[in-house]
Amino acid sequence: MLTGGVIDLEPYDSKLQTKLLNLSAKIENLTLQLANLRRTAPAQAAASYAATLEKEEKEFEEARQRAEEQRKRMLEEEGVQLGTEGVRDWGEAERNWEQATKGLVDIKEKIGETGARLVQARDAAAYLDQVGK
Repeated sequence: MLTGGVIDLEPYDSKLQTKLLNLSAKIENLTLQLANLRRTAPAQAAASYAATLEKEEKEFEEARQRAEEQRKRMLEEEGVQLGTEGVRDWGEAERNWEQATKGLVDIKEKIGETGARLVQARDAAAYLDQVGK
């Protein structure tokens, strides 16, 4: 303190200095821990998340397989046939397939003609717009 031009100093307190040094060291230590966490925490979180996802995916796949096996057993108990063995009129299905395929090929071939007609119609409309002006 300054009193009458003379500086008053408090007596040296070694306990206070020790406390101050301990607090400074603690702050430094916590700062280092924070820096380390900033470097390592994202990788640890990502690894944990990936492990959780893998575990859930494995559990889901196992549950799906169990459900599929249960469904197959149920169908076998009921006598339901899967596949093409139980189809009575395979010839009709084949004819329908051929007709549908032929129809799609015809449509594909006619798309070019339709496009040409569209161009002609557009040109005719443009001509009529010019004549009408």
